[in-house]
Amino acid sequence: MNILLLTSHGLLWLAAILGVIRLKQQNPGSLRPFWIASASAAATQLAWLLWAGIVYPYCVLFDAWGMLAVVVLAVLGICFASSRHFRSPHLAVGVLCLLAAAVALGQLAFPRGIRPDPEQIDALRSMHIFLMVIGYAVLVISCVTGVLFLTRSQSLKSNDPFVDGLPWPALTSIDRFYMSSTGWGLLLIAAAIVLGVVGIPSAGRAAAVWYKDPTVWLTLIGFGCYACGWLVRRSRGFCNRAVVVAGTMGFVCVALAFFAGTLLHRSVHPY
Repeated sequence: MNILLLTSHGLLWLAAILGVIRLKQQNPGSLRPFWIASASAAATQLAWLLWAGIVYPYCVLFDAWGMLAVVVLAVLGICFASSRHFRSPHLAVGVLCLLAAAVALGQLAFPRGIRPDPEQIDALRSMHIFLMVIGYAVLVISCVTGVLFLTRSQSLKSNDPFVDGLPWPALTSIDRFYMSSTGWGLLLIAAAIVLGVVGIPSAGRAAAVWYKDPTVWLTLIGFGCYACGWLVRRSRGFCNRAVVVAGTMGFVCVALAFFAGTLLHRSVHPY
């Protein structure tokens, strides 16, 4: 247990340091150590989750700070993958590296998670639900816009600028609105997920959430696939596409780890 957690913490610090070093280098090959450290930190964290789900009763999600660290590393990798120019992600990457260091310090200071009082828990839960609803509403709008984009593309191929007598907006305007609405929807859902993790008052509460509500890990699967699908539109080059594929696998593995931990918990601790 301690070896896995300490290894995950050390790899997290290493990935954050490598991310900061990357800001001062323009060699694309220097990204490889960052990806290796990030993937290793995520793998050790998933191994800890599976092991805790088997050994500890009512403790499927124990290391909430560690999961936040994995999310931070994923966002940091997304920032590297989706940037078109080297100078554009400097501020975002710097903030995310500081956030990764803060998460590591918080994990060491609060190894069992944050335990807010009941009033704060209710407030966090309300904010979590509100952001989820708004985020999904924005994603529904982006889905409709995506269908509109495809229909508009087909009308251009058929040389028909009008559909049922109504003019269509420009294709670039539709695409720009689709990308912005999807990005904002994913950002709102990501904030809701972080609030849901931080609002867990204890390990028992975490186990109740993941044990009784399978929609939580279904949401993670859908969110990860949708986010990586959005990144496919923004990424350029073979290296970035490979990062998108790795990000998809990482999100799905996190969700499957929660699901497997729940099943193993039921088999080892049926009551």
